[in-house]
Amino acid sequence: MITRTGLAVAAGGFIIGALGVRLGYIELIAVAVCAAALMLVGWLAASRPAGIEVRRDPLPQGVSRGEPVPVRSHLRHVGRAAASTIVVVDSLDGRDQELAVPLLVPGDEIAVTLELPPARRGLRAVGPVRLRRTDPFGIFAVERSIGDSKLVLIHPKVHPLLGNPGVGRFADVDLSRRRVAPDPLAGFQSMREYVPGDDTRTIHWPTTAKVGHLMVREFDDPRRPTYTVVLMTNAADFRSAADFEEAVDVAASLVTHVLSNDVDVVVRTTDPQNAGPSQPVKNEGTALDVLARVQTTNELSTVPLGRLLSNARERSSIVAIGGVLGSAPGLLGGPLGQVTSVLVGTSPISSSARVMRVENAAAFALRWNELAL
Repeated sequence: MITRTGLAVAAGGFIIGALGVRLGYIELIAVAVCAAALMLVGWLAASRPAGIEVRRDPLPQGVSRGEPVPVRSHLRHVGRAAASTIVVVDSLDGRDQELAVPLLVPGDEIAVTLELPPARRGLRAVGPVRLRRTDPFGIFAVERSIGDSKLVLIHPKVHPLLGNPGVGRFADVDLSRRRVAPDPLAGFQSMREYVPGDDTRTIHWPTTAKVGHLMVREFDDPRRPTYTVVLMTNAADFRSAADFEEAVDVAASLVTHVLSNDVDVVVRTTDPQNAGPSQPVKNEGTALDVLARVQTTNELSTVPLGRLLSNARERSSIVAIGGVLGSAPGLLGGPLGQVTSVLVGTSPISSSARVMRVENAAAFALRWNELAL
C-alpha cells in the first residue's frame, strides 16, 4: 500500500521526468530516475518479512459499555535483521487503534497495550492483530494480519447504589416472602408452563405428555428472600434505542446492588432468546452476562410478563424495568399487582408508590440514593 508520501514522490518524479524529456534537461530526467529508484528500494524494504511473532493476552471480560477495552499483545523478534517502523493495529467493533513500537533487534520481546475505543453493549469482535510495516522513507506500508478475531462481551454500565435493596423505597413490599428454588430441602409448590431459560431438569415429563407442552415443577423455599428484576424488551415501549440501553443499565445497577447485599436475585427478560434463568443467579458476572446479550423484541416475539411472573404471588420483591410508552406492570391487577415498575425515558412526573419514572440510569441512581439517605 502506497502512502501519501509515496504518492507525492511518484507524482513529483513523473512530472519532473516528463518536463525533462520535453525540455531536454538530462538533470530532470536523472531526478525522475532517482525517484523511481527510491520507490523501488522502499517497496523492497517494506515487503521484506519482519520476522515478528505476536501473542495476545486473553481479552478482558466484564468491561462496561462506555469504557475503553485494554488489550495487551507480546511481540517477539525471531528474524535475522533489525525491524523498525512497525505499527501494531488492533480493532474493536471495526474501529482501529494503533501504536508504533521502537526498533526491535533479533531476540527482543516487548509487550504493548492498546486502549481500544469504547464499544456498544453486547458481543463484539476484537482484532485480528495487524502489523503495519513502513519502509525507512515512508513511501510504502505493508500490513498483515496475525491470528483470528476474538469476541468480547461488553456489559451494561453499572451505577453505584446505596442503602438496603428492598423496594420499600418505592412501596411497602415484604422482602421476606417465599421464593422458588431447586433446593431438595424445599417443598413442591406448583406446576407451570415452561419458559425459555428454565432449568430443563425441572421439566415434569408425565404432565408434559398429558397436556402436550412442556411443564416444569417449582419448589418453595421460605428460608431466604428473593428479589426478581425483569427487563421489558418490547422496542415499541421505548422512545429510542438509547432509552433501551439506559433501561438495561438500570437493571444491571439494581441487580449488582442486590447481590452485594447477599440477597438472592432472579434476572429475567422478555427477550425469548435471552430470558435468563428462572432460579437466582450465583454471582454478578452471570447476571451481567444475561443483560449484556439481551436485545429488543417486537410485540409478537416478546415473552408475556405474565408468563415470566406466573408465580408472582409467591415470589418476593419484583421490579419490572421498561419504557415510558408501554403500560406500567405495577398498575396491573391480579398476579402482577405486586410489581413495582421503573419506567425509563421521561422526567419524574406522575410517579406513584408503584411506578418510578426516570430520564435515564444516572437519574435512577440519583433518585434511589436520595431515598436511601
